[in-house]
Amino acid sequence: MKFHKTRSTTGEAKVEIQMTPMLDMIFQLLVFFILTFKPVIDEGQFGVNMSAMQGGTSVLPTMVPGLPDSGDEPLPDVQFIPPLRVRLAASPDGSLAAGGIQLGDRGLPSMDYLLFELRGMVRDSPEDFEIVIEADPKLQYQFIVQAVNAISHAGVKKINFGSPAGGS
Repeated sequence: MKFHKTRSTTGEAKVEIQMTPMLDMIFQLLVFFILTFKPVIDEGQFGVNMSAMQGGTSVLPTMVPGLPDSGDEPLPDVQFIPPLRVRLAASPDGSLAAGGIQLGDRGLPSMDYLLFELRGMVRDSPEDFEIVIEADPKLQYQFIVQAVNAISHAGVKKINFGSPAGGS
């Protein structure tokens, strides 16, 4: 930025700042921040709609992305970890039923046990695991959020929702 000194009629030095380069820089910064702005999704807001379909179905992938379709070439060893199922059962009043938490086929007494079991299962590779929460449609959402919190505290990032296998 250039400063120009001019002499006034009284003999004092007057400093003038050129405004055009300053405005150019302000507009460049404005455009930069507008183009790089990425709004953050509000934490804790889940669009949870429990499916009304009877029974739950699970489909494993028939094609693995990145692998050839033809059967001529030998396939490399691909390990696919099926999603872990967390089932949440509701009591008639909408609260979590006694023994209402199931991880796979094992019943768990509380969300703390769910967190403990998941931490033991995922250990050093939580990015390889996917959890499907199958909650009773009558269950209050606070229990679903507690389950999501326990799963995310275990380090698992892939959390999905499915309809309960019992078809409540």
